[in-house]
Amino acid sequence: MRHLRPERWALIALIVLFLSGVSCWFPASWSPDSQRVILPVLSDEAVVRLVISDLSGNLVREVAKVETEKDHLSPAAWSPDGKWIAYLRFKEGAAPDEAAKEKKSAPGTWSLALQEAASGRERIILQGEAPEKDDGLLADALYGPQWTRGSEAIAMYVMSKNEAVFRLLDLSGQVLQEVPVNPAGLAYTVLASPDGKHTAYEREVGAGEQAKTALYVRDFAGRAEKEIAVVLSRKPRDKDVRCRPAWSPDSAHLYFSTLEGSSDGGRRSSIKRYDPRTGKTETIWSKQDAGVLMLSVSREGPWVGLEYTQRDFYAVEVVSPGGDEPVLVHLAEEPLFGLALSPDGKWVALAHKGERNEPYPALIVSADGRALRWFFPDPKAKGHLPEIARRRLNAALTIIEFEKEFRAKVAAADLNKLNATDEEIQAALAIADQMAARYKSPVLQEAITYGKILFLFEALEMPPAAGRARFAAAAQSQLAQFMKAYPDHPLGPELQQKLDELLKEPAQPPRPALLLKEPAQPPRPALAK
Repeated sequence: MRHLRPERWALIALIVLFLSGVSCWFPASWSPDSQRVILPVLSDEAVVRLVISDLSGNLVREVAKVETEKDHLSPAAWSPDGKWIAYLRFKEGAAPDEAAKEKKSAPGTWSLALQEAASGRERIILQGEAPEKDDGLLADALYGPQWTRGSEAIAMYVMSKNEAVFRLLDLSGQVLQEVPVNPAGLAYTVLASPDGKHTAYEREVGAGEQAKTALYVRDFAGRAEKEIAVVLSRKPRDKDVRCRPAWSPDSAHLYFSTLEGSSDGGRRSSIKRYDPRTGKTETIWSKQDAGVLMLSVSREGPWVGLEYTQRDFYAVEVVSPGGDEPVLVHLAEEPLFGLALSPDGKWVALAHKGERNEPYPALIVSADGRALRWFFPDPKAKGHLPEIARRRLNAALTIIEFEKEFRAKVAAADLNKLNATDEEIQAALAIADQMAARYKSPVLQEAITYGKILFLFEALEMPPAAGRARFAAAAQSQLAQFMKAYPDHPLGPELQQKLDELLKEPAQPPRPALLLKEPAQPPRPALAK
């Protein structure tokens, strides 16, 4: 085991400064055969457990967990040959001695663990003193270690007051090679190419009105850095959304996001890919008034998985650089973490983040959006699933403005009435079916089916009318179709319970109170004498 001198080493790779503009972190890590995935379990903005799930959402084993509430872990990295799992462990320093004259806590420590994937046996190959918090910037393990040169080396980004370098370490912790990253100042979102030939990073350049954030690539042969693109045309602000770039597994392309002003005064976020061999850059995805949070690239395809935020929701899409339409696979009303696309490009892993000490589920969704498996690292997490599923579908209905379009068309066709005939009810539902036909995304189609059920439930909640029995029959039919299409849906039991309650004999509305006396008449004008 190697030990780093604390006066020289302050930060290790992918322990980056938590800048307000850097917004993607805690990725999951897939096994090379795409059959298992290491998921981070989050609590209070930190990783507290690392667990392995199979494709069915079953727990295979635990990789690591914190020993105290003040400790935390980095995400894990599965080696390309499938033999090793690497991760970082952070321990807070001991509290100050109350008897001591100078009340100062002992420094915390970090260690780089290397674990055998098959047996779970591990050893510490590198350790050091944890960095201190400075000027409100929190040093944290956001991404985890990186494998490079196949499974022969681990890449580490090391910062101190005097240097910022990228080092390649062998599996015993020995330094194989190092490359200066940014002697002029801070660099972040640093990552090595899988073949160990290049490093990419973003950093701020310029000052004042001329400030910008640019993406650079430097090769490990030591040649000068090359600016690839301006990813943010000004100095980062608190509300800016920034995303860490991602190399393709074959190192042929570097994928990154940009945030630029548009002609209408808004902001446009784009995903671009850079070819280090030709120097060419092309745009593969773009969306108005959105901000990309996370990127992941598969080995086969390749396909690109991304999470972005827009308005009040968070969306996950899978993009084919070949030109096919992006596939929307998941939605949420809160940020998602852990995004990682499987090497074969067939699955996306994600994690929901809970409140402090509150367990939340993770999920594995197919790249076409048709299969979704929930994973519960803690049995208590199951209690949050119905609410997460409801928010997922509500976000989908918001995206397509279902309420606005559906209600308008139903009203225009004079179908929104309590005494509707069977034909009129079916005509209203057909409007929703026509909307569903416009979308290829399974989550949007699922949401529209859910929206139809809510429409029928709303009609059943109205005072008794001649058409109530017909609405009840339609609601029963739609819910049966929903449960057949989505067996074991998290919302199934509560929808059935709601329908059962609505089908009970409704209470008669109270009759209006009768007037007990005539209302007072205005006084007559006095007669002239």
